[in-house]
Amino acid sequence: DIGGYVVLNAKIPLFQQYPQLRQHVVAALSNAIKEIISPVVERSVTIACITSRELILKDFAFEAEEGQLKVASHLMVQNLAGSLALVTCKEPLRHSMCNQLRAMLQKMQVADVAT
Repeated sequence: DIGGYVVLNAKIPLFQQYPQLRQHVVAALSNAIKEIISPVVERSVTIACITSRELILKDFAFEAEEGQLKVASHLMVQNLAGSLALVTCKEPLRHSMCNQLRAMLQKMQVADVAT
């Protein structure tokens, strides 16, 4: 549950007018994350694995210690996949969050104050 991580400014007039809106915003954000996270992570891990394989084979070509090769490859895949997922998901996540929030506000029949 991401509710504990979401901080909304209580001074925003929309949240003062509709206090129940917070729970709906949290739900919309959660849905947006669920919608975006799986394809982004899958794509990032695939790219990180392929890239890391090529780099490890090049950099550790003469390494006799297999354990050191495994540790290096795991660390490289973790770091590369995490960074790639972070960079890749920002814009799609923003769009998804906007769409989820817009749909939620329309469902609640709240006037579109952003336009």
